[in-house]
Amino acid sequence: MGAVLKALTTDIVQFNMDMATLPRKIQIWASLFPLPQFIFGTICAFQHGPSSVGALFLWARIESFIVAAQIQKRRPFTKLMGPLMHIPFYFLVPYAVDWLYHTPKPINSQNRIQYSFVAYTSFITTISLLSDTRVLVKLMMGKDVGTYKHVDKKTE
Repeated sequence: MGAVLKALTTDIVQFNMDMATLPRKIQIWASLFPLPQFIFGTICAFQHGPSSVGALFLWARIESFIVAAQIQKRRPFTKLMGPLMHIPFYFLVPYAVDWLYHTPKPINSQNRIQYSFVAYTSFITTISLLSDTRVLVKLMMGKDVGTYKHVDKKTE
């Protein structure tokens, strides 16, 4: 177990270093999108429990980074990375939207954090999933989905 965890950690660190070589707009999106999921997902996990809807975004994000790191090792910068790493979110977003619909607007600040986080993350994740869907449609039409434009010419 220890060796597997070390290997996964190494792969995730390498994945993040590789992401830092992409164009600035991709770096910004790739930072602003998951960062709140790590921060507020952790807060929700501690405040509301590890199975709370807010914490589920944290677990999905961790899983997606593990998947992305493995994809990056095998097919660097493929545009299929987004659709494949976001598979957990295809199930989580409808669940989160249903949770938002059936949960009364919170009064106290502790519940407001989770409610606002889930609303924000569901919205942002939906935008990303729509972009992923575009890539999947292109793939289903038999077209090459390509790779993200890489700054380092040695890896092209």
